[in-house]
Amino acid sequence: MIKWTAPAYGWIALNTGRSRKRDHYGKSIGCFSAYYGHYTSMRAEFMALLKGLQLAWEREVKLLDVRMDNKACIQILNTN
Repeated sequence: MIKWTAPAYGWIALNTGRSRKRDHYGKSIGCFSAYYGHYTSMRAEFMALLKGLQLAWEREVKLLDVRMDNKACIQILNTN
């Protein structure tokens, strides 16, 4: 069973699949939605990640726990 778990104390979770940020208590502290047109799911996932990172930067989030469920995107991000 897959379920959402809260990030470590003081961290903020950025969930790209639902594009919602939550604190360590599981409280939603922000979310967004966007229409990206007719793109692949991978491109939409990366665009959501970029938007989430921009929002975190603007809000001066220091400890960000990025969570993605697209295996191909994760593999790309983990390659040198």
